[in-house]
Amino acid sequence: MARAALAFLMLLASCDPGFTLQGDVVDVGGQPITDAQIVFACNGNEMHRVAPDTTGHFRDSWLGAFGDSCSVEVRRNGAKPISFNVMASCTHPYTRDTCTEVTVHAVLP
Repeated sequence: MARAALAFLMLLASCDPGFTLQGDVVDVGGQPITDAQIVFACNGNEMHRVAPDTTGHFRDSWLGAFGDSCSVEVRRNGAKPISFNVMASCTHPYTRDTCTEVTVHAVLP
């Protein structure tokens, strides 16, 4: 019985697509911003948070496919946040209404 339950859970997990959030954050002069926070939220609920590396790039992955109810917000102290809709920034659609990869290029003052 335990083996059957484990096999079922493994099968269920393998059905979920992988989601990737990636991009970069620079200032208006094109210099990397390393102290920004990239927040992924759906229906107003924060789900994931990632920070850029020393080159301003960021990348994070987890399970799922997401749609218009989700957004990516790039935040930095002293600057107005920039928001990106998941479907408008989708670089790999999963279905007509969902996405498994989002790439954003944020320019902050």
